[in-house]
Amino acid sequence: MYEFVTHTWNTVKEQCFHDCSYCYCKAIAKRFNSPQKPVDFDEKELKTKLGSGNFIFVGSSCDMFAKNIPDIWIQETLNHCRKFDNEYLFQTKNPGSIEGLLEQMIFPDKIRVCTTIETNRFIPEIMGNSPTPNTRAMDMNEIAHKEIKTYVTIEPIIDFDLD
Repeated sequence: MYEFVTHTWNTVKEQCFHDCSYCYCKAIAKRFNSPQKPVDFDEKELKTKLGSGNFIFVGSSCDMFAKNIPDIWIQETLNHCRKFDNEYLFQTKNPGSIEGLLEQMIFPDKIRVCTTIETNRFIPEIMGNSPTPNTRAMDMNEIAHKEIKTYVTIEPIIDFDLD
């Protein structure tokens, strides 16, 4: 999806708190008859040499900024990222969490924050435990005001009320 991403890296793995009906990770697990396990922190990933000059999508398989993720998991992930000179993409359905953590934790220098907005409507049976699309948009606006590069993806595209 992101042509500029050279690598993915995941410390937080397994079942995502948001439980969106369209999640590609759920679809992959279903295809391989592999039930998703409870969310977990994979400490072995902290031994990964991330190199330099890469653009790494951190947390591509589970939202590490979801409400149920302990701050220590996030901090350990960020600490490891800071050891390497790369750009990092953090995508979350809960950008308000990142916005709050920007003042509490030290993020790597070169980060980009992304969220997904499917529609302007909130449809719980599709979006699961995700914050509303409007909340995500407002939180991203707050992050952008802190001079952090941001992206918004629209996927899957669900009807928008254009008026």
